[in-house]
Amino acid sequence: MRSSFLLCATLIAVGVLGPGIARADGLLYQLPEDRSWVRFDVRYTLKREGMEQANQAKLTMASVGKAFEGADECRWIELRVQLNENGTERTLIRKLLIPEKYLKKGESPMEHVVRGWSKQGDQDVQRAEPDDGPWPAFLAGPLQDEKKLDKQLVESKLGALECAGVSGSVQFKAGDRDTKVVFETRLHEKAPFGVVSTRMQFEMKHDGQVQESVDATLKLADFGKDAESALPGYQ
Repeated sequence: MRSSFLLCATLIAVGVLGPGIARADGLLYQLPEDRSWVRFDVRYTLKREGMEQANQAKLTMASVGKAFEGADECRWIELRVQLNENGTERTLIRKLLIPEKYLKKGESPMEHVVRGWSKQGDQDVQRAEPDDGPWPAFLAGPLQDEKKLDKQLVESKLGALECAGVSGSVQFKAGDRDTKVVFETRLHEKAPFGVVSTRMQFEMKHDGQVQESVDATLKLADFGKDAESALPGYQ
């Protein structure tokens, strides 16, 4: 279901540096110890062909292993999106091996993926393609037009925290479509990957015409230190 795949791109975050946060632009704002995981509750609205559809989802993000590629120490970063559209459940998974040296400030992790795996619903596991759909937004590089925001009180699984914020955008090409994502994200060093909440607004164009858009909000709902890969046999 195309709308399901587009939705999975609305689930992550960017933010502004707070004390103790070693920023890695895009999804990761700090790299926690291996086996750390977070789960976010997501609410989103998809607009396409004059129709509007509102739904909910869950996103789990985890560090599910370490490996060396040559001399580079790498992490397996896994994203799992659980969708429920009109009573139909579907899970999308992407597992990527990325050198730790690119999971830091100013780097673009998606440009340095060593290898990866992807699974959609009941389909077979496949090799992940770097530009397959909107996944590049998850580990985007530095924001364009970055703007720091005043601190804001945010309620989450961590309780009520004063969170710094940032807004900005990234653009990338997915297949024959140009995608722009506008972010407004709240961070705190107590969150395992740095992100407490975010809003992501996607606009997808083909030949200069907007085909669809997605507006999603995401809030930290749970976290832990016992992550296991959903694709354990794929390295």
